[in-house]
Amino acid sequence: MSIAVSVFWLAMLSYMMILCCDNIGIWIGTSPLIMGLTLSAIGTSFPNMYASMLVARQGQGNMAISNAMGSNVFNICIALGLPWFAYIAIDDGAVYSDMQDDGIIFMILLLIVVLAIYYIVIWLQGWRIYNWYVL
Repeated sequence: MSIAVSVFWLAMLSYMMILCCDNIGIWIGTSPLIMGLTLSAIGTSFPNMYASMLVARQGQGNMAISNAMGSNVFNICIALGLPWFAYIAIDDGAVYSDMQDDGIIFMILLLIVVLAIYYIVIWLQGWRIYNWYVL
């Protein structure tokens, strides 16, 4: 039950954040895509970065990496995938081509390629993470 309530509040607060970012973007004259890639992405990444830094300083590097990877997987699968799935599932006549993506497909594919390269580099090093990986 608490997970469902947490996801509900996360969705509501995320929606409010998106509305605020859209209004700020309109006010300064920039597109919603730019606002999403800069202001909202930075704002949602700082708490994860801070949490990862805290646990890494405590000597729990595995937890820091798990936090970063889990956050990205959640963002891709739930934060991006669930709203698009809901839009198509709720509106019977909707298809993917009806939605504006503003190049987000390219950005998702780029993120997947970078993540795959990162995993391959770690795999080639015997699953050891060195300091130069995170610089």
